Amino acid sequence: MSALRRLSKWIFRVSEWIVTVLELLVIASTTVLAGLAVFMLIQQFLSFDIYSYTSAELTMLVNSVFMLIIFAEIIRCVAAAHGRPEAYILAIGEAGFVIAVREIFIAALMHQYQNLVLSSGAALVMAVALWVIKSRVLKS
Repeated sequence: MSALRRLSKWIFRVSEWIVTVLELLVIASTTVLAGLAVFMLIQQFLSFDIYSYTSAELTMLVNSVFMLIIFAEIIRCVAAAHGRPEAYILAIGEAGFVIAVREIFIAALMHQYQNLVLSSGAALVMAVALWVIKSRVLKS
């Protein structure tokens, strides 16, 4: 029985190490992607003409800003949930809510009312899901 216990402790330590390495890889790669997004956003701001912009240019600008927010949410998710694995659920829900809000802005800019209604419904569902996670799942 003692050998089995040592084996299980070794497996637990190795799995914790693997999860930590994967979390560091996610943070590093997301940081690189966020840096590229900042570079692209600066490039878009410099080429943006306030007097003669198209809806596609404005959509790309809004999309870039929200991509930065999503990358920040991913980094925060991994950093916050390092010691608390159940916090991953909440962080993924928050990132989903940000993505739904981004889709609302893009649908409104492109005058796609069907997508606007669908995105608004998705944001409402994500808000309810976040409320349930915070009030029911994480409190127990």
